[in-house]
Formats: sequence, structure tokens, C-alpha cells
Amino acid sequence: MCCCYGYRVGLVCKVSVAYDLYILKPRRWFCMADDDTYINIPNLVYTLAQYDHTKDWYIGKPSLKYPIRVNINNRKESFWFLTGGAGYCISQSLALKMIPYARGGKLRELANSIRIPDDVAVGYIINSILAVDITRVPTFHSHLEGLWRISPYQLKDQVTLSYGEFSSSGRRVTSNVVNTGGIIPTFPPPTDPTRLRSVHCYLYPNARECSRFGIASL
Repeated sequence: MCCCYGYRVGLVCKVSVAYDLYILKPRRWFCMADDDTYINIPNLVYTLAQYDHTKDWYIGKPSLKYPIRVNINNRKESFWFLTGGAGYCISQSLALKMIPYARGGKLRELANSIRIPDDVAVGYIINSILAVDITRVPTFHSHLEGLWRISPYQLKDQVTLSYGEFSSSGRRVTSNVVNTGGIIPTFPPPTDPTRLRSVHCYLYPNARECSRFGIASL
């Protein structure tokens, strides 16, 4: 149904289709995250329980320190968006209000018409058109922040984690991964370069995929 996996147009299509499927049978929350984002489901459920899904909530973390500026219909518009790298959740009340602007492929049409990513398009609908503010949750994390700054003792409390690489000093590539600090036993880097498998097996040592890890839970 969606082509160009990993490219902007493919990701826009994926989110658009996911939203249309959600609208067929709306649940309390519509949540999206990049497919390489680690989600601690119990922490996510606990976090969402602090908010009323019958009210308008747009929850997650922005990747920018300021509103993004986009040229829309020959004019500059500024608005906030929550990055898909950290993941975001939209309450049922707000998701239903998005219908006139997002349902039936309209989200995809909007994003492609002004050539913006899927998470930016969602932010435009919510923050600019519907005038609903973002709600920052510090336990959501994307690859666009310094993940090594999270204390190893606090990894168990986070909702989402990610990883990434960036170039510095010419061709040098530096990994942006969580800091296990010798507190969390880790798999060898070749088998777990993101450190997310190690975190997962520390949180859930009895999981089938972690049965050979042999470590105690937090």
C-alpha cells in the first residue's frame, strides 16, 4: 500500500494509513513512533493514564527548541510538532477533531503538497489548524538529543528510547546511544550496537529473547 520505505513519502503514507485505520475504531489514544524507537509499554500506559483521553492532548517531545517555520500557500507559518523519533500520542478527543484535515488520505496529501515529514504534518494540523498546544513529556527520547545524558539509574523510568549516529571531525562517526555506565550488563557491541537490546533484557530478563542473558531485573 505504501512505497518508498524509509523515505519521507513512504513514512507519510504509513502514518496516514495508520490514522485512517485508527478512525475506523477509535481507542483512547493514537500513538506513533519510528520503527527503531524502543517503547517501554508499562511506562507508556502509566504516563497516558495521567491524562484524560476525552480532552485534547498531544503528548511527546519536540526535537526543536523553537517552533518550526514552513512555507505554506506562499506564507510562512510557525508551529510546534512532536517528533516521531521520540514518539507521540494523541487523545481520542483530539484525533477525532483531526478527521476533516487528515482522514481519507488528507494527511498524506497535506504533507506531500508542502513536502514536509509525517510528524511535522501532524503537528501542523494539531498546533496550527486546531490550535492545540503540545505537551512535553521528558521521558520521551529521540535520536536527536544526547541520549548519553540519561542516567543509567533512570533508564527504567523512561517511556521511549532511541539511538543514532552523527559525523564529527570530518569522517569520524560517533554513536548516540544510552549510557549503561557499567550498571546495566550489555551484549557485545557487534550484536547490540544500539544498546536497546541490553536495556530491554535488563528490564525484562525473563523474556524469551533474553533467556540467555542471565541478569537480574531492576
